[in-house]
Amino acid sequence: MYQAAIGMGQGTHCAQRLCELNCAFFADHKILPINPYGDWNKSLLVNENIVNEVSIYLLSLGNEFTAKNLMDFLHQADIKGKYGIERDISHKTACQYLQVLGYHYQSTPKGQYVDCNAPMGGVWPDVGKGVQLLGELMGSYGEPETTRGSLVLRWTSKLGRCLT
Repeated sequence: MYQAAIGMGQGTHCAQRLCELNCAFFADHKILPINPYGDWNKSLLVNENIVNEVSIYLLSLGNEFTAKNLMDFLHQADIKGKYGIERDISHKTACQYLQVLGYHYQSTPKGQYVDCNAPMGGVWPDVGKGVQLLGELMGSYGEPETTRGSLVLRWTSKLGRCLT
């Protein structure tokens, strides 16, 4: 056993431990050494209480939150003390936690969407009726103006002021 320990770059203590493990295995072939590989890095999300508290916190933020919000939440001293968190998590870890919790990234749409395949210059008939009804409720409905190929509706009040 000493030769095996030297081959591993270890000393006499390792040789004694290898001898103990061999003797235990020869006595009962069901005894195998426990390999701790992968056990030293457990996710915080193994704890259901943390998952519940994080989910409640994220729901309280509404629809728009970032991984930084999750990082800030888990960096709070009371949360760290309550769950025994020793180190701060990184932004990448927060992103991975959000994925595990079932959230996904989405960019906020910017600008105005015009459906070029729709009749009436980008407005479907049922939408056009709804716009006219809304116009009657808000005041008078002005004629649609076409600007660079897109439909622009200008709302005017009964006094003739532009509401757009």
